[in-house]
Amino acid sequence: MKKISYVCMVLFVFSPNSFASERQVSFDEFGNEWPLTVNSGTIECRQGNSVVFITDGKEYAINGTAEDLGYKDIRPIWKDDTSTGIV
Repeated sequence: MKKISYVCMVLFVFSPNSFASERQVSFDEFGNEWPLTVNSGTIECRQGNSVVFITDGKEYAINGTAEDLGYKDIRPIWKDDTSTGIV
């Protein structure tokens, strides 16, 4: 997985200058750095520190806090990173 790209996307979306608890994100915005197999979705902060990605009516955990709350694993919609051999 391209963890660095994903972390950068999350940091960009929820920077200290951002007052929103959610943000639409898409392949169009991030281009080839987009780490997912779906074209778009919403990143949302929930219940304190949990961060989820919502697409097609499904909610995926971005961080461990969201995983602990029972959100789906995001790996099924994560692109394989063939440049590093990590899938």
